[in-house]
Amino acid sequence: MQVVDGILEEIRIGMEINHPKYNQRRIAMVKFLGELYNYRLVDSAVIFKTLYSFITFGVSYEPEEQTTLGEYNWYVLNPGKMLCI
Repeated sequence: MQVVDGILEEIRIGMEINHPKYNQRRIAMVKFLGELYNYRLVDSAVIFKTLYSFITFGVSYEPEEQTTLGEYNWYVLNPGKMLCI
């Protein structure tokens, strides 16, 4: 259980820091989470919650508010790549 919590925390911190040098580590953590799911150590609800956080992280639903991620930062974060893994 501590391993899964650590992985989820690393993924969340990696999304918050949003620096290109952490992209490889973030992708490795997502792959490891996927392997844990393959071995039935993680429930599908955890996977879907993580995928949902990739899509909605830093997004504002208010039309007059700007998102916390700029256009450049969204490109660097590259959540689409993590969703496809």
